[in-house]
Amino acid sequence: MRHGCVLTKPGVHQLSVEAWVNPSGQVDGQAFIFGQAYGRQLDVHPGNWGISVAFYICTNPYDWHELDSSGEIPIGEWTHLVGTWDGTNLSLYINGALDQQAVPGIVPWDSGCSFNIGGAWDSCGYSGQFFNGLIDEAACYNQALSAADVQALYNASSAGKCNIPGTWLAQYFGADYRSNTNAAINADPDHDGLTNLEEYQHGTDPTNPDTDGDGLSDGDEVHFYGSDPTTPNTFNPYKVDSEYFHTARPGQNGLTETTFEFTV
Repeated sequence: MRHGCVLTKPGVHQLSVEAWVNPSGQVDGQAFIFGQAYGRQLDVHPGNWGISVAFYICTNPYDWHELDSSGEIPIGEWTHLVGTWDGTNLSLYINGALDQQAVPGIVPWDSGCSFNIGGAWDSCGYSGQFFNGLIDEAACYNQALSAADVQALYNASSAGKCNIPGTWLAQYFGADYRSNTNAAINADPDHDGLTNLEEYQHGTDPTNPDTDGDGLSDGDEVHFYGSDPTTPNTFNPYKVDSEYFHTARPGQNGLTETTFEFTV
């Protein structure tokens, strides 16, 4: 089994979904690879000699925008799939290469339903569309992967994705990143509690301890608060996360408030 290591909060303004799939047989109607009921989905459909792939976004449960693969992927073999949304372009990559692209001209919504792999399981009460086969290295990113990123992930193959594309390292550490100790996969150059690998996975800036400027370090947002380190207003559009966590009532933020009494 390949090394699966990435699953971040799916974004609305940008999104990438990735998986290796190996169908065991023909699918019976539409089947989930990764997605949410009534929302964003990477799916497969019945084909002739293989199965076809589709990437969906929507503005509500009824207004769907679908990007279909140009051909079919084989049954009984591993195929690498990536769907990306960069805010304008909806793109589908197969085995590292761009297969289809469209400009739907919409702002997709988040249905609020849970994300599932290989089928919907009680996602807003809906279960079904199960995939017949194997899924590996399933990943979701809250940013749009570039063509170079997709190619690098495909080239990694069975080595796994617990790696960082050179384009990302060069962006933050320069062209000579290979000789820069701050660019090491487990380095934490901004001392925010996230390694470079975690920064890449969460879409944060490895040189800025507070990427979204909300007063909380990226590491605390990921490991303690459970907030989005790339969005300053994760839970309340009128309060930045640091203010929200200081003013929220018990239970609002998923944290437990404890009262201490001291006797003198």
